[in-house]
Amino acid sequence: MKTKTLVPFLVLSFGLTWGIAALLILFYDQVVAIFGEISLTNPLFILAVYSPGFAGAFLVWRHYGIKGMGQFLSTPDFMACPRSMVAVPHLGHSPARLRRRHSEGIH
Repeated sequence: MKTKTLVPFLVLSFGLTWGIAALLILFYDQVVAIFGEISLTNPLFILAVYSPGFAGAFLVWRHYGIKGMGQFLSTPDFMACPRSMVAVPHLGHSPARLRRRHSEGIH
C-alpha cells in the first residue's frame, strides 16, 4: 500500500469511531434500547475500539484481494507477539462463558 492509503484509513477509523460516539450522544436512549448498556461486551463498543483494525483489514482486502488478506493474516509477525499469545484474547470470550452470561441476564 502507498502513503495515499493513509487518508482512507484515517477516514474509516475516525468515521466509525466518532460516528458511533455521535449516535450515542444524540440518540442514547434508542441505542441503549437496541444494543443494551454500553460496556466492554457491547457490540458498538467493540466496533468502535477495533475500527482501526477493521479499516486496515478492509484496505488490505480492497488493494490486494482475498489472496492478499490470506498473506496478511498468515504472517506470524503481524501482531508482533509470540504465537502462544495469539489465543489469549479469545480465551476470555469462550462460547460457554458467553452463553452462561447471557442465561444469567448479564449483557
